[in-house]
Amino acid sequence: MATKETCYISLQETRQFLMQENRIIDMTRGLHQCQNFWAYGRYRGIQHILTPRTRGNIFADHWQNYMETEANATFLNHQGQKAVRFNDDSTGIIIRIKHLGKALQSWNLRTKHSDNWNSQQLMPGMPKYARLEYGYRLDPTGMLVADAFVLLKEGKDIVWIWQTWGERADIYPIQGRHPDILDNAPALEEVYSYDNFEALLN
Repeated sequence: MATKETCYISLQETRQFLMQENRIIDMTRGLHQCQNFWAYGRYRGIQHILTPRTRGNIFADHWQNYMETEANATFLNHQGQKAVRFNDDSTGIIIRIKHLGKALQSWNLRTKHSDNWNSQQLMPGMPKYARLEYGYRLDPTGMLVADAFVLLKEGKDIVWIWQTWGERADIYPIQGRHPDILDNAPALEEVYSYDNFEALLN
């Protein structure tokens, strides 16, 4: 069971760390390769018969493999929660990739372990790192990535969000506070940021 000690990292700290050493570019390039493999690789022509869970697993496996082999990251698997951390990370970030729905909710089924993961509370067997999501949404064809986001969640709530791919989205379901950390409503720059790193790959 998770303890009450809370893991937390701010949007500004996350931006600073991931923009060093081209880490966010590596994350974006890995997702770009997932997209190409999904759309044009071995699953071409049969994507429509695969379940959303299978699709999510395909993206996750390829992204995690890219991050391990090309981006100086290590794969972690804690009670079925798969993620990566950067080997030179002194800041304290663990990131898992997730397929998101229209309202930026995860597609995966809720479990005790996933609830503990999103609680941002210290978990036995896990380092005291903030646990982030690198979430992506697909376009209407289901073939290509429409946009992607780095998010910090507390339970079902989004504490802050950084869009890193695609045209700027119009609506963000940001609660804008962490019950254990932020007592007052934060400024916009504390909960929202936008860049399009995918454009740098073209």
